[in-house]
Amino acid sequence: MSSDDKFTRQLESMEQQFRDRLLGLLPKAAKTGSAVFTNTTFNPHNLRPHLFRTDADELLEEAQACLRLREQLDLPATGSVGYVFIEACQEAANIENPHRRGPRRLAEALLETLSAIP
Repeated sequence: MSSDDKFTRQLESMEQQFRDRLLGLLPKAAKTGSAVFTNTTFNPHNLRPHLFRTDADELLEEAQACLRLREQLDLPATGSVGYVFIEACQEAANIENPHRRGPRRLAEALLETLSAIP
């Protein structure tokens, strides 16, 4: 087995685990408005870290790890689970956009997107 095959299988596993984790979190976030997309990197209101979800930075780190492995394998990132999560974080943090979706609508949209990913 080549190292690329090993890394490809690792990526598939990482992305599936991250997708499953998000699919478990997002329905509640869509109902409660939990700040799934706010973390130390995407923090437009300069909240103190103790105000974040306890898993906020961990979620971002998982998304970034998936993207790093995709880059290492020279695979496209667009549309991947890590990409769409970070895209949602960026939208949530874009306070210059008065029409950005709030946490509930972002969670609903991401839930729909992830449900469509095989």
